Amino acid sequence: MRTTRYFAALISLCSVLALGASAHGAGFGINEHSAGPMGMAGAVTGIANTPAAGFFNPAGLATQTGLGLEAGMTFIAPTASYTGMVPGTSTETDVAAVDNYFYIPNFHASYRIHDRVAAGLSVYVPYGLTMEWPTTVDVGGVETAWWGRGIIQKISLETVFINPNVAVKLHDRIYIGGGVSIVKGAVTLNRPVTMSNQIADDVDLELSGEDWAVGGTAGVLVKVLPDLLNVGVAFRSGVSFTFSGDAAFTKDGSADNIPTGLRARLTDGKAEADLNLPHVVSFGVGAFPIEPLTLGFAFDVITWSSYDKLAIRFPDNPELSTSEPKEWRNTIAIRVGGEYRVMPNLPVRLGFIFDQGPPPPATVGPELPDGDRYEFTVGGGYMFKGFRVDVAYQYLFTGDIKPSDSAPLQGTYHSTGHLAGVTLGYNLDI
Repeated sequence: MRTTRYFAALISLCSVLALGASAHGAGFGINEHSAGPMGMAGAVTGIANTPAAGFFNPAGLATQTGLGLEAGMTFIAPTASYTGMVPGTSTETDVAAVDNYFYIPNFHASYRIHDRVAAGLSVYVPYGLTMEWPTTVDVGGVETAWWGRGIIQKISLETVFINPNVAVKLHDRIYIGGGVSIVKGAVTLNRPVTMSNQIADDVDLELSGEDWAVGGTAGVLVKVLPDLLNVGVAFRSGVSFTFSGDAAFTKDGSADNIPTGLRARLTDGKAEADLNLPHVVSFGVGAFPIEPLTLGFAFDVITWSSYDKLAIRFPDNPELSTSEPKEWRNTIAIRVGGEYRVMPNLPVRLGFIFDQGPPPPATVGPELPDGDRYEFTVGGGYMFKGFRVDVAYQYLFTGDIKPSDSAPLQGTYHSTGHLAGVTLGYNLDI
C-alpha cells in the first residue's frame, strides 16, 4: 500500500518538475521587458522604435540612429487561489497561494554602425517566477494539511536570455534583423512525498537542475506608407533544455528519519527532464494617423503543441522513469495599444491584451492554475535632452478556471496579477 502511494506521489513530482520549468506564455511568461512598450500592451511589433526592438522586433534596430541605451525593472505581484471541497467532507473552502513578489530586470542597447547597418544587445527574462501553496489550510477554525501538497508545494524557474542582434536597411521602406539567444535556465522544487493525509508522515524532497540552450530571433519591418503605416513580423525561436538535477530526500531535516522500508527507493540521486519552450511569431501593425498619435496592433502565435508529453528520467534508478501525455495546444495573444504625446516630450499610453492559456482542462492543476488572461495597461513617459524615463502599470485576471473531471484536483482556480514597470533610457546622436 505504501509502495503504491509512493509511486503515485513520484509521478506527480515528475509532472511538477516539467510544468514548473515550462513556464509558458500565459502562465509564467513575461512579455514586459520595457516600460514604454508595456504601457502599449506590447503592441509594438510594427513600431519597434526603441532599443527594446531587440526583443519585440530586431528589424526595428535599423530604423534608429546613434547610440541607444535603456535599463529597467518590472515588479510583478501575482495572486492565485483555489476553491474546492475538503477531501472526505462536504465542506467547501478557499485556499490562497503564498504571496511572492518579483523584480525582473531588463537591458537593451542599440548602435547604428553604418547608414544601413545597426547592432543591438538585449538581456531579459521571458520565463520565470514561483508557485507556492501553504502547508496547512484553515478549515472551520481547524488547521488542516493542504491536500494538494502531493501535487505541488513550491517550484521556481529562472531563465536569462542574452540576445545580440544585427539589423539591415535593405531599402528606405524595408528593414530586416535577427540574432542569437544564449539562454541559461534553472529550476528548483521543494515538495513532500505524501504517505498519508498527516503532515507528520511526509518525506521532504528538494530537487534542482539547470542547463544552457541556444535559440534565435528574426524580424521584418516594412514602412508601407512612410510616417503613416508600418507592418512587421517578428520571430523568437523556442529553446530546448535537458534539465539535469540533484534530488535529495529528507524527513524532519535528516535522511536518517526516512522510514526504513522506503530508504532503498527514496535515495538521493539524479533526475533529468527534457523541455522544449515554444516558438513565438508576432504579426504587427503600427499606424500614425496624426503627428502626436501612435496606434499599435499585434497578433502573437505561440506553438505550445510542441509540449505533447512529459518524460522524466532517473538515470540512477530507471524503474522510476515516467512518460505522460500532456497535449497542450497552440495559443494566441491579441495586443492593442496607443500612445498620445500630450506635449512633444510627454507621451501617455493605454493598451489591452487577450492571452490564451495552453493547458487543456484535463491538465489544469495547482502547479499551474492558468486560463485565458485579460490584461489592461496604462503608462507614460518624459524625455529631456536625450534622457527619458518611462513608467507603466498592468492588471490581469483570468476569471474562473475549472478543470475537467479527469484533472488531478477538482475545484475552481482564480488568478490575478499587478505589474509595474520603470525604464531609464538615453539616446546619443553620433
